[in-house]
Formats: sequence, C-alpha cells, structure tokens
Amino acid sequence: SLMSERIDAQPAATRKNLSSVMSFDRSRIEEAREFLEDLHAQFMKRFGDDSNAGSVYAISHSFFRLDEDLNA
Repeated sequence: SLMSERIDAQPAATRKNLSSVMSFDRSRIEEAREFLEDLHAQFMKRFGDDSNAGSVYAISHSFFRLDEDLNA
C-alpha cells in the first residue's frame, strides 16, 4: 500500500511513533473509545485545516485487545 511504502521510505528519525501495551478495565471500553475519537477530532481541528499546508501526513490510532480470553 502507499502508506506502507511511504513509511518504509522515511528514516525513523523523521517520524513519530507511539505505542503502549497495558492492562485495561474492560468496563471502560466505551469511555476509552470515545476519548480516542475526541482526541482525533481535536487533533484534526487543530492541525488538519491549515491553508499554509505544503505536505500531506497520515495519523492513525489503534485500540485493540491483545490477550486471548475468548470467554470474556
């Protein structure tokens, strides 16, 4: 994909990559999803509509379960 190609072509020093693995209280899943949606909307509002923009950047958020407890 184009995004994968662009990531591979750019030195790591020019990119910002954040990731975390954490324990999580599943009863707060909707709160966490709403928080991420609000964060994304705030980011886009602050940085995504700039008439002086000269470049195109990508941002993504992922929030998913890592353990294998299929009964939960």
